[in-house]
Amino acid sequence: MKEQAKSIAIKAAKTFVQAALAYAAVNFVVIKDRDTAKTFAVGLLAAGISAAWNTGLGVYENRK
Repeated sequence: MKEQAKSIAIKAAKTFVQAALAYAAVNFVVIKDRDTAKTFAVGLLAAGISAAWNTGLGVYENRK
């Protein structure tokens, strides 16, 4: 079980990094003001939520 959890955590971390880098590559504009910085932060937060959600689902599915 611990190996499965470790595998899921690694996959989730990779998913987060990939999503964050893709978001940054597409939306990275010179951050000129607070609104642009907030938009960038929200996108990164969304990537983090996605990774956490996938981790939770993976752990739940492997418990069955």
